[in-house]
Amino acid sequence: MIHISKMYVFILFFPLVLCGEVLWKAELKEPFFFSVSFSSENLILGQTLQVKIESLFPANYQIKSYEIIEDLLWSANPLSPFWELRDSSIDQTNSQTTIHLSVIPLVEGKLPLALSKMTFYSNENEKNLSVSTPLFYFDISLPIHIKIPQFAPLIPLEPEFPLFVSIENETKWMNGPEALEQSEKEMKKELYAHTFPWSYVLTLLFIAAMVCLLKFFKHIGLFKSQQLPLQTNAIKAIENELMSLKPIKNSPLNYPALSMLFKKAIQDHFKLNTQTLTSSEIAALLKTQTPLTQDKIEDAVTLMNAMDQAKYAGRKFSGQEEVKLFEKLHAFVAHTSLPSE
Repeated sequence: MIHISKMYVFILFFPLVLCGEVLWKAELKEPFFFSVSFSSENLILGQTLQVKIESLFPANYQIKSYEIIEDLLWSANPLSPFWELRDSSIDQTNSQTTIHLSVIPLVEGKLPLALSKMTFYSNENEKNLSVSTPLFYFDISLPIHIKIPQFAPLIPLEPEFPLFVSIENETKWMNGPEALEQSEKEMKKELYAHTFPWSYVLTLLFIAAMVCLLKFFKHIGLFKSQQLPLQTNAIKAIENELMSLKPIKNSPLNYPALSMLFKKAIQDHFKLNTQTLTSSEIAALLKTQTPLTQDKIEDAVTLMNAMDQAKYAGRKFSGQEEVKLFEKLHAFVAHTSLPSE
């Protein structure tokens, strides 16, 4: 009698065991905690599955609830998902988050459900903590009693009318030249409407490629405007004349002559009329009408200002300063040139 009672109790509560709650906990060190529980692993199509996601974490960490929900309901085919979210609620504090979800299966069979990965994000410069969850499977079955909708019988077409088409009219209307031509036009129109516009795309790609090539060639200097070549003989003559004014001990530099040679060198280098211009006007031309770098232009302005101070303000430079000034002047005249094409 006792044996029969035990068997009766087992048979009575066995379905509840099958439909019991499914719980999974991650192996984490305190104060971190993460668990996922499901109300059952055996469902009937259309029955609601309750999902509970609990997490504990320090105050300087947080989780993103919307990411967890998106991962849980992710489907490889968005047009044919396995699950549908019916209801959700989120209870969140500084160190605890509980998510309650109600989902229903949309298809029959063994359906997967998983979070893939859950991350505790650090609010400071500490490392994030990620947890990988297993793949849970749920058996979804059809209801035992499925009501088949009843349809009314079709109304018979009585009596049958003697409808027929002669061979002549069939040839004219269905297989004639005009009908075939019209059918061809409609097929071409339909095909064109469902064809990807490759010609337009290729044209746009060609235009974009040409624009990129032009910008690239312009960047590497292929289309730079051709500059006049350096007048080597004239510059050499100016350089020789400049060396004749090299500073001598206890003898000041001839600043008017140096200024004239400097202007002449700029004129021969860049084909600019500088003999009647002031130093500020020459500096403006160097910035707008020459390919000199900013450092070269600043060197030229410094040299012209120094020579102007000596010519017009009577400034006296020491012997060492005059040597450095002459060396900079000689370097500018001898080594400044336009790029040859």
